[in-house]
Amino acid sequence: MNILITGASSGIGRQAALTYGKHKANIIALGRSQSALEMLDDDLTKYNCNVSLVPFNLMQFNLIKDMEQKLSERIDHLDVLFLNAAAFGSLTPITHITEAEWNETFAV
Repeated sequence: MNILITGASSGIGRQAALTYGKHKANIIALGRSQSALEMLDDDLTKYNCNVSLVPFNLMQFNLIKDMEQKLSERIDHLDVLFLNAAAFGSLTPITHITEAEWNETFAV
């Protein structure tokens, strides 16, 4: 089973990768932090599953097609797309958030 997990370098995405790894899924881990993805890879080695690390910031909209092309060269299909990436905006009451901050938070 091929599973692409966005936001896999931390939090819920990381835990999802570990859980699917226990079940021997082929994990495609996408996240912004190369070092955090490498730590995830180290933790997944004990499950003897296939892992592909894809350091990528989904806010780089102009590069998404290129990333899609590279992924399609590595895998022939996806069984699960676990969309977990998020941009964490400012810690302020919602009434004080600018339109630009709102758009950035939900653009991912």
